[in-house]
Amino acid sequence: MGTTDPNRLPGAPAGVRLRPFVSELAVYAPGASSGVPAGVPVVKLSSNEGPEGPTPAALAAIAAEAPELNRYPDSGALHTALADAHGLAPNMVAASPGADMSIAYLAAAFLEPGDDVVFAWPAFVSYALTAQKQQANAIKVPLTADDTHDLDALLAAITPKTSLVYVCNPNNPTGTYVSSAALRAFVDALPEHVVCVVDEAYSGYVLEDDYPNAIEEYVKAGHPRVAVLRSFSKIYGLAGLRVGWMAAPAWIIDASIRVRGPFDVNAMAIAATIASLGDTATIERRGQENAVRRESLRAKLAAAGVASTGVANFLTVTVEDAQATTAALTQRGVIVRPLNGFGAPTKIRITIGSDEDMALAEPILVDVLSN
Repeated sequence: MGTTDPNRLPGAPAGVRLRPFVSELAVYAPGASSGVPAGVPVVKLSSNEGPEGPTPAALAAIAAEAPELNRYPDSGALHTALADAHGLAPNMVAASPGADMSIAYLAAAFLEPGDDVVFAWPAFVSYALTAQKQQANAIKVPLTADDTHDLDALLAAITPKTSLVYVCNPNNPTGTYVSSAALRAFVDALPEHVVCVVDEAYSGYVLEDDYPNAIEEYVKAGHPRVAVLRSFSKIYGLAGLRVGWMAAPAWIIDASIRVRGPFDVNAMAIAATIASLGDTATIERRGQENAVRRESLRAKLAAAGVASTGVANFLTVTVEDAQATTAALTQRGVIVRPLNGFGAPTKIRITIGSDEDMALAEPILVDVLSN
């Protein structure tokens, strides 16, 4: 017998066999939602949630679906709606309970123990966590000095063992983005054995002219090795229903479907998502209003000598000590995300909230961050 003790989790009874690496897996830590002293007004800006809930059409669809919850959900109508909205065939889309589950399906389909997954760091932690769960290697390539993807370094990190490469665009947690031209050059330079996954979870908030639409530029155009992730958790206000989706060549969708469970997207999520797709005016308004609030905060911080990055629904700021700054803000009612867990102990991420949220938070943020 080996010397590895499989019972390293607290409370595991003797004799029960647990895969040894499981106890070494990191557990995802969500943004904080508590810790504010009693009586202090709370503004939660830690989880990049959209400040508005489901669209009116989505709320109506949820209510209409409630009497039918005795039935198993059918994702076919959602796949058709997603495909129609983007000019794709239904077999080129797959919904999931959050875009992070699409990442898990890709890992399950493509990664064997010892394979490599390459991505910028810091970035979305699910790229690393899903690699760990497959006993694959998470190859973290540092961002540049201005917190953008180092695409040349990403290419240099790719080896014959590399199966997947992720481009988080815009990047979470820094909010920086890769331009259309830069992404095209990167994808064109990838070797043929690598699938590129472009994570556009925050794309609805990005208004820059040179920001790519990877679904149009790669999936719809027929690129055989590019998959694109989108989410309904952010600008659509459906985080609590957990629904995201992937657009990709049919063979990648086929692979992801084979490793997923049945009925993984619930009926209310399906109904709400289909309804949301038809309300483009509301989504466009939300994107514009977010930009106004984001740039207002950026300008106030800049006037106080505090620089920030971000083109989505959050800004990232460099501080002396992320934990200490987060604690100071929490004491005054503003909850933000320290990026220690992303390997960035001198950065905090600030979600852009509603008008009411920002009216309360802006003066506190300026005061604390400028001192």
